Amino acid sequence: NLINERKIPIVIFPEGTYYPDKIGPPRPGLIQMILKYQKEKEKFIPFIPVGIKYKKGKPRESIMINIGLPISINDKIKETSFVNKIMQEIAKLSNL
Repeated sequence: NLINERKIPIVIFPEGTYYPDKIGPPRPGLIQMILKYQKEKEKFIPFIPVGIKYKKGKPRESIMINIGLPISINDKIKETSFVNKIMQEIAKLSNL
């Protein structure tokens, strides 16, 4: 089972890879699976957006990490709108 009952945090990188200096397109499959689980089990799963910004150069000497507020979904919002909202928050937290 992807999401277990032990309440262990799951980290998702919705882009699937690193894009320097920009937010790449989301690959929403995993987020959609979690949203489906949430609806089926009627359990709230908070999404906490995190922005990561690397200092230019090699090796990466410093990393800036900003943690946003939890985002929840309700039945009135479409999954694609929710994924877009998450991506906007990540971009804002990454100063992009």
